[in-house]
Amino acid sequence: MLRRRIEERIARQKAFFASRNKNETLILNWSNLYYLSLYFVRKLGEYTPEELYNESVLDGIIDDYLVKMKEHITGTFKYEDDLVPTPDIFFDIGTVTSSMGGVPAVRAGETIWCMPVIESWDCIEKLRFNPDSIWIRLHILAYQRLLDRWEGDFCPIPYLHHSPLDGAWSLRGDRMLYDFYDYPDMVKKLVDWCAEWSIRVERHIAANTKAPEGLSRGVWGVVLPEGAVFVNGDPIDLISGQQHREFDKPYTEKLFTSTGGGFYHHHALGIRQAANVSKTKGLYVQNIYTDPNQPVPAEIMIRDERVRQEVIGASMEAPIHLTGDFYPFFDELLPILREGRFILRCEGDNESEFGEMLDKLNRVRNNRP
Repeated sequence: MLRRRIEERIARQKAFFASRNKNETLILNWSNLYYLSLYFVRKLGEYTPEELYNESVLDGIIDDYLVKMKEHITGTFKYEDDLVPTPDIFFDIGTVTSSMGGVPAVRAGETIWCMPVIESWDCIEKLRFNPDSIWIRLHILAYQRLLDRWEGDFCPIPYLHHSPLDGAWSLRGDRMLYDFYDYPDMVKKLVDWCAEWSIRVERHIAANTKAPEGLSRGVWGVVLPEGAVFVNGDPIDLISGQQHREFDKPYTEKLFTSTGGGFYHHHALGIRQAANVSKTKGLYVQNIYTDPNQPVPAEIMIRDERVRQEVIGASMEAPIHLTGDFYPFFDELLPILREGRFILRCEGDNESEFGEMLDKLNRVRNNRP
């Protein structure tokens, strides 16, 4: 029963992405799944990566993860919304930096981070793709153990990447803000290396795992095309539009067009970049994430006419995926949704409020079930 309903949602999402019409929206009841977002990061508080790199240990962890995921999924299926379960193996973005730079990852609470490794520009020549990194080997083993348990009931993503610029910034550190002006050619060389690194990771994972026939990719409740990748593009929220076009866009395009397209994540702080991101070749979804102690992106759109029109226009290039609790201003948001193509990841914790939003949206959207 659950598999059939998930297949229906996958088909509905694929129809949404195949369309280019406005007034089409996906709404995702995410509140019950938010709990699992740091599941594997928290395991690094119990085990070293070397201890985790053990099939018997990972089997127990993956089994527990899937039990919890399915418990939460049951709650999401109380309503006929559009969410598809999308588990991911993610040990935090610092482990990605560690794999790229060959430097140790440091755990601080529920965050994994690395010190910058590019102290001088000749360090770029020493960077190598290292398939023997403990984090890559651990990731592949954990991902395969997840795939071995697939029963048509989820759509996983193989890896969560830095965007090429985000990877370069992590390897170089905040000196990058000066480097844009002082060493632009070296920045581009490093960013290009990061794009190539991500492409190689995707190929390496594909060559060293076996996915079951019929498996679809997905991330954050959304079904993706075969080969599509997720990238964390946070740096663009701190730079100008011109810098985005020069130092981010060409290299993100290289990654997206060398794979199967991309899901691009950044934050409401940079909602002004929405139109720029929407022009990225290979872009499939643009996520604009809610920042702590800040208005949710949808609220910014409601109060700012210029931002509203820019984001609506960007959504017609590639759907805009928004996060947050939309209930307090949902009536004001509805007219905006009717003008574009949006995905709402609803993170409020009141089930009846979600049901009310779903009913209101179904009365006006063209792609209701």
